Amino acid sequence: MATKGLEIHKALADDTRFRLYRYLRLVDRPVSVREMSRRLSLHPNTLRPHLRRLEEAGLVSHQVRKTAGVGRPQTQYRAVEPVGDEGRDFRLL
Repeated sequence: MATKGLEIHKALADDTRFRLYRYLRLVDRPVSVREMSRRLSLHPNTLRPHLRRLEEAGLVSHQVRKTAGVGRPQTQYRAVEPVGDEGRDFRLL
């Protein structure tokens, strides 16, 4: 169990990942990479590996939203509350 907490702390130790997670917590709804890119002034290709790392740590989940029109389905991300006591003290970073 301690390794899960360590993974959460490692994931949030990076400034960009912390900003991403904080933004997702504040908006409290599914958000597209395009919207995050605009709001945080970061390129979408910069955000994707950070989002993947946050998802591996259990802090973010994604959902694929199919569009009515032509094109790729849109992937949206949302902050997830860590299970149990793990990660509660991430603000101490």
